Amino acid sequence: MWRADAGGVAAVCVALAAVGLVLGPVVAGVLGSAWGGVEDWSGVWPAGLMVSTLAWSGVIGVSAGVLGSALAWGLRGRAWLLLVLVLVSLMTPGYLAFSALNMLRDPTTWTGDVLVRAARGPDRWLIVGAGRGLAALGLTLWAWPLAAACAWGGVSRVGRGVEEQLLMDCPTWRSRAGALAGMLVRPVCAAAGMVWLLMLGSAVPLHIAEVPTLAMTTWTELALNPGGGRAWVVAMPLVAAALAGGVLLSRAALGGGGWEEGEERASVGGARWAGVWALVVGAAVCGVPVAAHWWSLDDAGALGRMWVAAGPHAAASAGVGGVVAVAGMALVVCVWRGLSGRACGGWARWVVCVAGVVFLVGMLMPGVLMGAAHAQAWRWVDEAMGGVGVSEGAAPLVGAHLARFGGVGVVIGAWLARTEDAGTMELSRLDGVGGVRGWAGLVLVPRVGVVLGAGLMIGVLSMHEIESAVVVRPVGLASLSHLLLGYLHFTRREELSAAAVLLAVSGGVMALVVSGLLWSAAGVASRRRRG
Repeated sequence: MWRADAGGVAAVCVALAAVGLVLGPVVAGVLGSAWGGVEDWSGVWPAGLMVSTLAWSGVIGVSAGVLGSALAWGLRGRAWLLLVLVLVSLMTPGYLAFSALNMLRDPTTWTGDVLVRAARGPDRWLIVGAGRGLAALGLTLWAWPLAAACAWGGVSRVGRGVEEQLLMDCPTWRSRAGALAGMLVRPVCAAAGMVWLLMLGSAVPLHIAEVPTLAMTTWTELALNPGGGRAWVVAMPLVAAALAGGVLLSRAALGGGGWEEGEERASVGGARWAGVWALVVGAAVCGVPVAAHWWSLDDAGALGRMWVAAGPHAAASAGVGGVVAVAGMALVVCVWRGLSGRACGGWARWVVCVAGVVFLVGMLMPGVLMGAAHAQAWRWVDEAMGGVGVSEGAAPLVGAHLARFGGVGVVIGAWLARTEDAGTMELSRLDGVGGVRGWAGLVLVPRVGVVLGAGLMIGVLSMHEIESAVVVRPVGLASLSHLLLGYLHFTRREELSAAAVLLAVSGGVMALVVSGLLWSAAGVASRRRRG
């Protein structure tokens, strides 16, 4: 029974995880807020706030989409180089680039002095506007590689043959540029749209810069009235956008066709300046924050002092991140097995796809809202268990982080299933080796590095997560993200700079480690196929 239905069991596990981690808590949050009621319905969605939300997230999305498409074009045929840049971006918190750029407003710098002088005159808005602009720029730089990954498939279709055809058909550079721009409209829009969706729910850098957005207003409402329903009402447009984005993203991540073909097309493009591109983007995402924060340190001993001061917080966050990483690896394997070849009937694949949509929606929802949902759900669980205090431990934090980043595991698991060598399992069945043991030995083991890398990635994302953590974190529980938010809020320059240097360097190292795991797994799988 187990051998025959292993894919179905995996699909059921993914579905239960989606219900328990995303759907159930969201329903609990909505019901809890409904009971709390909305005392004042006036000004729930003011026009100015809606315009500000769409404008700021749109500017970041379009900027990152254009830059990301250019990066994808420059790195055609260098998929692993792009992967490293994406991992560097994911492993370094998005607020580090903003905190580094925000030093330009320091009154002790030339630019900061200019802004302070201007603020004393008629241009008082300039210093606030500069902070908001730097927040948008920091988020754009952080999302740059992610936008390139979104545009990669469409840009890779333009191979060398297409370029040669353009040279013959379009005599001037302007006509060639126009024709090429027409081909790249869809990948640019896809990249811009994905970053726009991410920025709609992003709160930390824009919150620190006091940019009025729906995500920031939701955070404020949750802080002022945790049990009230106004926060959920305010966030409904963001929830609707996350739902639409999750469905659209699932078509690319879980739909059919073209991954292998896209990789083949990508290999024919070539890129003369790929190394230069990689250095520029790597410097923007990781190098600039490290250099800026290192320059602002009074002495190198601050790193040691920060290591001692933040040690308990980092250890607690690492413990939570470790549990999240293990659970994330299990999710990757279950999604992979549920979508794998002919392992199970079509119903199991359908179940995994629906559950995958739920996880992707959870990933796109505002983090503060997901944290509030888990806080409410775990309070009810605690009451049902007789008040044993489960809501006061780390379990709500683990659940909220899995809801936030489970979508990453779904995407990686679906990719593993899509790129699986079907011929290997067919040969194993002919040899009489099938079921779970055959799949694990012939399919899972050669690519286990991808699963380990995915777990590390999800664990690091958990350690950096601020938005859901500050809402769901029980009082008294040490948390690295809560410590960093305090540094960001109260402009603790020395402590923030030391923490930023340590985070950026460790994030870069972790990105290289994960890249090595993925590279080794690809090499083992390739040798198995050739053998």
